[in-house]
Amino acid sequence: MKAIRKAGTTLLCCIMMLGLILVICIIGSYCLRSHGISNPVITMFTKNAAVSSSWMDILSGRENKYARHQNALEKMNSVSVSIRDTVESFCTSAIPGNRFCKSFSDSYRQVVMHSTISSVPGGKTNQEYAEEAFLDVKEFSEYVKAQGIDFLYVQLPFGTRIKAFSSHASYPSEELDMWDRFSNLMYHSDMNFLNLNDDTAFLETVSLDVTEHWMPKDALQATKTVAETVNRLFGYEIDTSLFDLSLYRNALLDSPKTMDSIQDEFGYCYEMWIPIKSPDYRVIQNEKAVYEGDFLSALLTPMSNWDRRADDGSAISYHDMWRLRNGTFLDIRNKTTSHNTGKKILLLGDSFSWPISAYLSQDVGEIVAMHPRYFNGDVRTYMEYYQPDLVLWIYVEAQVGSFNQQNFSVLN
Repeated sequence: MKAIRKAGTTLLCCIMMLGLILVICIIGSYCLRSHGISNPVITMFTKNAAVSSSWMDILSGRENKYARHQNALEKMNSVSVSIRDTVESFCTSAIPGNRFCKSFSDSYRQVVMHSTISSVPGGKTNQEYAEEAFLDVKEFSEYVKAQGIDFLYVQLPFGTRIKAFSSHASYPSEELDMWDRFSNLMYHSDMNFLNLNDDTAFLETVSLDVTEHWMPKDALQATKTVAETVNRLFGYEIDTSLFDLSLYRNALLDSPKTMDSIQDEFGYCYEMWIPIKSPDYRVIQNEKAVYEGDFLSALLTPMSNWDRRADDGSAISYHDMWRLRNGTFLDIRNKTTSHNTGKKILLLGDSFSWPISAYLSQDVGEIVAMHPRYFNGDVRTYMEYYQPDLVLWIYVEAQVGSFNQQNFSVLN
C-alpha cells in the first residue's frame, strides 16, 4: 500500500511538473513567435495554446514603460534566461534525480532555446529605430490632415536628457543618437514639429521629482512654448502671458503637512503651481463624472491624495495630483475665456503632458486630453466623432513605434 501511495505521489508530481514545464514552454514559444522566430516545436506550442500577452510584458520589461532601448537580441536573451532558469530550477533542484523531468529539460533547452538564440536577429540599428517612430508619426499626421484637422507633434525632453543638461554631463551616446536621428527626420519632413529639446536654457533649469517627472513650474514654461507655436502656426489667440510664474501660487502652501511629508520623505520641496486668478471650469471625466469650479477643484484631485505612496514605498504623488491620469479621458471646458471659444483641441500625451493640458486650458474653450495607450476606444473613431480643430501629440519618441511595443491604438 505504501508503495502504491509512493508511486501515485511520484506520478502526480511528474504530471504537475510536466504541466508547469508545458506552460513555461508555451510562454516561451509565444515570446519567440512574437519576435518572428520560427521552428516546428514553437509552431506546435503556438497553435495549441493561447497565452496572455502580459507574460511577454513581464519578461521583456515592457511593464516599465520607459525601458525602451533594448534591441531585439537583448530582449530575447532576457526572455530566454528567464525561461531557462525556471525550467532548470524545477527540473534539477526541486526534485533531484527525476530522469523524466531532466530529459524534458535538456530536450527543451537543446531543441527550442538553442535554435532560438542562434536565430535571433541582432536588433535594429539606431537609424531603423528612428525611422519606425518617424513613420508612425507621419502616418497619423497624414490621416489627421486628411480630415481637415491641424496637427502638431511636440517632442518632450526625457529624464536622461534633462539630467544630462542640468548636471552638464555627457549624454549616453546611444540614446542621444536615437533621439537626434528621430528629430532630424522630423525637421526634414513637412510635418509641424516642436522639439522642446532645442531650448537648452530651458533644459538646464528643468528639475525632476522622485518619479522622474518634471516639476509643474517646468511644465508651465513648456506650455508657454507650445502656446506660442500654436498661435504662430494655426492663428490661435492664446494669451501667453497667462503662463508667467508670477501669476501662480503654490497650492501646497495650503497644506504644509503634506508639503513637509514630501520634503521629509524625498528630500525636496514639491510645488504645485495653480493660477491665482482661475477660470471657471466644467470638467467631464470618462464621460461620466463631472467636476466644476476653479483650477484646483476641477483639474486636480483632493489634496489629501497628494502624498500617498505605492505599496512598495515609492512616490506616486505626481500621478495622484492630476485629475488626468493613466486610463483617464478628460474633457476640459473653460466657461470663462473669451479667446478661442470656438476652438477644440485633442491632446494625446503621456503623464508629462498632463500639466500642459491643464495650463493650456486657461485660454482655450475646450480641450480633450487622453493617454492613447490607456484609452480603451479607437482614437481615430473618437476623433471623427469629436471633430477637433487641432490635434497635439505630445510625447517622447521612445514610446512611438511598434519596435518599442508602444505604438498607439491610433495606428491600428
